[in-house]
Parts: sequence; C-alpha cells; structure tokens
Amino acid sequence: KEFAKALDDIFEATRKRIIRRSLRLALQPVLWAAKLNAPTLQVAAGRKQLDKRRKPGTLRDALRIASTRYEGAYGASAKVGVRPLTRAKMVAFYAATRRKGADNPDDPFYAHMVERGTSKMDAKPFVRPALEQEASSALEIFRHETGQGIEAEARKRARLAHRQSGG
Repeated sequence: KEFAKALDDIFEATRKRIIRRSLRLALQPVLWAAKLNAPTLQVAAGRKQLDKRRKPGTLRDALRIASTRYEGAYGASAKVGVRPLTRAKMVAFYAATRRKGADNPDDPFYAHMVERGTSKMDAKPFVRPALEQEASSALEIFRHETGQGIEAEARKRARLAHRQSGG
C-alpha cells in the first residue's frame, strides 16, 4: 500500500520508468538461472558429430529480459524469454546459403519446443524452474529498487522545489 501511494504521487512517465527499471533488475537472477538451466546441444546417441544446423549454446545465448510499455495502472511489464533472430540476420543467412531459416545454426526458433516439449520429445524446461527458484529474490529486488527509485525522485523534487523557492 505504501508503494502504491508513493507511486501515485509521482508523475506518470517517472513512475513507468521506475517500474520498468525495477522489473528489469529484478529479473536478472531469473535470467542467470535460466541461462544455467538451458540445455546445451550434445551429440545424439548413435552419432559421431553434432547436427551442423545447430550450435551449442544458441538457446542460452538468446535468452534476454524484455520489458514492454503499455497503457495501464503502472504501465510496464517484463519477461525472461528468447529473442528471435532479426529479420536482417535471416535475410543475410538466406542470401549467403539459399537455405531456409530453420537451417540457420544461430536461430533459437525451437526454444518453446524445448521448454514445453512436443508429441515426440519430452519437455526440458529451463525458464519456468528458474522463475520458481528465484521468485523470492526477484520480488525482494523489485521492492528494493522501486523504493530506491521513489526516494531518488522525492529527493530530486525536494531539490527542485528548494531552488524554485529561491533557496
């Protein structure tokens, strides 16, 4: 309740900035845990080498924190997820090889299949367990960073008011 009241007193743009920053910082431990949990490509049973269409660590390296703005009470949300290849990288791969995107070893398009499984493959979740493992620390970091942001904004406003009053 104290956070909500303090946030209501702050300008909307500042409130959104504080929340977005706090969310991104709070999700850092979740991101690190997800990167540690992410399965790395291994040589399949009965094969002598890795599939040339995949690179070890592609899934881990594509994990990012994404924050979004929206019109709502607090105006921001954040998530840990896999960042897809950019359109430019897909086009460049096709131009260089004349092969489809699924053959691109840098494309983590299969992340949802690894996380949730398919009819032919068991799930190997790595983001959900990371969130469950780090939820309490993420919440604590969010509380702390939001409080720090509110205090910093209050100090900034006090300095501004003092200057305007001729002090």
